[in-house]
Amino acid sequence: MFPSYALNKFKIFLKIPLLNKYLLRVLRRNTRLYMRGYEKAKKKPGLKFFNELYIDLCETNIDCNSNLEEFLNKTNINLKYSLKQSVISKLLNCNKNSVQRVFFKAFEDCRPIVFSLPIEYIIKIEQRGFKVNHFSCLTLWKFLILLEFFQGVKEAIIYIIRNIFCKFKKVKMKKADAYFLGLSLNKLPTKFQRESNCQCFNYFGA
Repeated sequence: MFPSYALNKFKIFLKIPLLNKYLLRVLRRNTRLYMRGYEKAKKKPGLKFFNELYIDLCETNIDCNSNLEEFLNKTNINLKYSLKQSVISKLLNCNKNSVQRVFFKAFEDCRPIVFSLPIEYIIKIEQRGFKVNHFSCLTLWKFLILLEFFQGVKEAIIYIIRNIFCKFKKVKMKKADAYFLGLSLNKLPTKFQRESNCQCFNYFGA
């Protein structure tokens, strides 16, 4: 099972009549299980239990490539923080098919969770007493990573092609002039400093 944003990429398959009926039937069944699990969870162990699990997952770091992390740290990009935020927004906070709904469904049917989850999330979820299908979850997680990779390649290609075509187009750009009051030679930078953010207002400030 994938989060809703990933499932939206396969909407084309809903045009197949037999497959559409099957998927709608599965969706209705999962929705019923989710609602029953939600009502049951409110009584015991209580919704606070699921909120604590949600917070625990949000605070969990996802392991990443150490070489890539070292490279990006030189560019002031915190890979662990960015990766954590991306996973939270796409898995935990997605609108429809989120991990929280999967928890309620598993609480009702007592079956192992099958969802695209990293190993760090699987460990945390099992510590809370849920059963998790390791093979299926990790397989779906790797497939989701592959899907994100090809989506990034697609966007990069579109960006490059768009910029190539823009170079051949003759677009009249309006020039904008700027005037800096009190600007003098002693306020101009003598050399490039790497730690600077390259904004001219920092040079001409005071």
